Amino acid sequence: MVLLPSLGRRRTTACWLIADVDGKRDGTDGTKDVNMEDSNIADSGDAVVTIWLENIITTEKRWLPKHQRNDTQATPKEKFLAVLNKITPERFDILANQVDRQEIGTKECLREIVDLIIGRATSESLYCSVYAQLCSRIGHISVPSMAVNLRSLIIERYQEMFHNLIKFPPIQSSRLIMSDKWCNVKARKTAFNLMTFGGELFNAKIIRLSMLHEFLMALLAKQDNHFFIECFCTLMTVVGTEVDSMPSEQLQLNAYFETLNAIVTNNTLLPIVKFKILDLIDLKKNNWIPRRKIQTPKKLSEFKRTNLR
Repeated sequence: MVLLPSLGRRRTTACWLIADVDGKRDGTDGTKDVNMEDSNIADSGDAVVTIWLENIITTEKRWLPKHQRNDTQATPKEKFLAVLNKITPERFDILANQVDRQEIGTKECLREIVDLIIGRATSESLYCSVYAQLCSRIGHISVPSMAVNLRSLIIERYQEMFHNLIKFPPIQSSRLIMSDKWCNVKARKTAFNLMTFGGELFNAKIIRLSMLHEFLMALLAKQDNHFFIECFCTLMTVVGTEVDSMPSEQLQLNAYFETLNAIVTNNTLLPIVKFKILDLIDLKKNNWIPRRKIQTPKKLSEFKRTNLR
């Protein structure tokens, strides 16, 4: 017999649900009366609800705390989520090998893993490079019975999210109520993180150069919307060093910056957008060396060396 506290509607501090989880006792049918003295609760002014429940039926797939679960009970999605929660540059190789040994049974399970990666990357811009390296490392993981792997699903999912962003950008208006403004800020941050992750996927040799140009030109084609210019600057900041190192891409790169020079002369341009363009132009002139040090994930040894002097 278990006494379960529950909030009451009267002035009483609590009601009590009395559940029999052990079945019949002393030859009774599980409906033995319990008075207030037996339950050690309030005075006569408090209310007591006595409810006897049937034996609790358990199933093989019931929920269990983590410390009571076996590894065989965890799904591939749960195992991969545990890896994402622990991944750092220092533990990258160990955790990537754990993921590499996992067996994926269905395409839906592989899609869930892809959604986990992109979801983390769009919410944690600092670790975009780590997640892109993880995609490059485990990109060959596939479903045995299907000709599809994680790399192709990552590209497919990223293209889908990019085109959805082009069709439905965040609303920019001063008439939004506070809750809508908060959702708008969150949507803009997610979009900029998506651009950063796309650039890191290109640097990790997952997204092809032709696909990158498709993204960049699609953003510049929407230059009437200042939001897409900011997205272009964010993406180009990540991939600029790699693209500029290719001699065959110099003409196309110069064409992009000629367009930016024309845009920056527009008097209707928002100051924040104008300064982003000017920062990108200065970054290219400085051989893609940023004026401020960019924060990146560090190993513990590097952190101690730089901070504990």
